Amino acid sequence: MSLRWGGSPIGRVSTPIGESALVEALTLWPKLAEYAGLSEYEAKIYLCLLGLGCSGARRISALTGVPRTKIYTALRRLIEMGLIREMPGNPSLFAPTPPNEAFGALLGAARRRVEDFSTLLTMLMGIYQASRELHHPLRGEFWYIDGEDEIMLRCRELLRHSRYNLLILAGGLSLSILFNDAHRELDELYERGVEVKILSPLHPEMNHLARELSYLFEVRRMPLDVSILLLISDGERLLLAGVEASGHRGRLVEAIYSEDQLLIRLFSRLLEGAEVETQLLESWEG
Repeated sequence: MSLRWGGSPIGRVSTPIGESALVEALTLWPKLAEYAGLSEYEAKIYLCLLGLGCSGARRISALTGVPRTKIYTALRRLIEMGLIREMPGNPSLFAPTPPNEAFGALLGAARRRVEDFSTLLTMLMGIYQASRELHHPLRGEFWYIDGEDEIMLRCRELLRHSRYNLLILAGGLSLSILFNDAHRELDELYERGVEVKILSPLHPEMNHLARELSYLFEVRRMPLDVSILLLISDGERLLLAGVEASGHRGRLVEAIYSEDQLLIRLFSRLLEGAEVETQLLESWEG
């Protein structure tokens, strides 16, 4: 028997793909049922017809295991959904609609849903971030640096990358370490016109190191001799190192580096407070 459907010839009722391939195709029915909203019987019938090309109800029932009492109900629903077509004859034959035609509209709707959900997710994240900033602690980030050589390497890098201004809070030992180990970088800061402000307990009129630095930078005396070295570069980078005595000189023992803006603002306020104390000290001494 040879038929024509929609202007295209349909050959004899046969299995274009092998029987094992048809069995494999039928295993796809759970996914097809899930995505296309089909029942088990409907999904198996459609997959069977994809493999056969066209077939009658009796053979479809035998290959899919759909009971003969249920086969015509399932076929009618597939026709209504536009997934298969019935070809006139005795008995009737059924052929599948190509998958891109059968499910194209469904796929387009699914893509639109994904795009809509993605837009909704972006909006929800905006609300979540705004809520965190208002009501929840924020987690900052910093790097821990260990080893005197590594800490000094980071100090020199920070000095080299400073473009506009540099704030330094340094005790007597830490200022001496910075001057001895990074004097070249300090000279380059002056040559590049970077504004450098140093807060230190060393008095420029009584200490050779503070006096020498005051020729290049603004050196302000603060009342406390702290065992730290604090550098804030351009309001964007911060390095805080601990200092301890070692023989006749100090050494950097541990440090943190951060670009977290909240942390930098807090330490900047600390320096502002130290400057106020320095101004009061200078006024009293004057």
